[in-house]
Amino acid sequence: MMKYTLVDTCIWVDFFKDSNTSVNDRLEKLISEDSILISDVVRAELLIGARDRIEMGELSSVLDGLNLAKIESETFIKAGELGFIMRRAGFTLPLTDLIIAAQAIQLESQIWTYDKHFFTLEKILEIDLLYRLK
Repeated sequence: MMKYTLVDTCIWVDFFKDSNTSVNDRLEKLISEDSILISDVVRAELLIGARDRIEMGELSSVLDGLNLAKIESETFIKAGELGFIMRRAGFTLPLTDLIIAAQAIQLESQIWTYDKHFFTLEKILEIDLLYRLK
């Protein structure tokens, strides 16, 4: 099975702002290799942040060309289990992050993010969840 990278909202925001050349270069490489996954959670977060309908349409066009990480009923169950484990360890994470983490685990993918919640999740669960620039 091909290894995919589930790209979190913060990376896409940087990409669309052209604010980090190394991030942009790496993301463009992953896109050209067809190894990117987009979660509908991330897609929704990006569309919410659009300045206007034109930008929302442009975002949709770009994101529609990517591999979709589907959210199944099992994904929500896994997200709930992850949230349960994290709360017992003293951490409360947003449901959106738990869903993205559940998708990555189910799809044997890694998450590319700056979000500290995922770093905490990786440490507590003792798993290799995060994508790091190579």
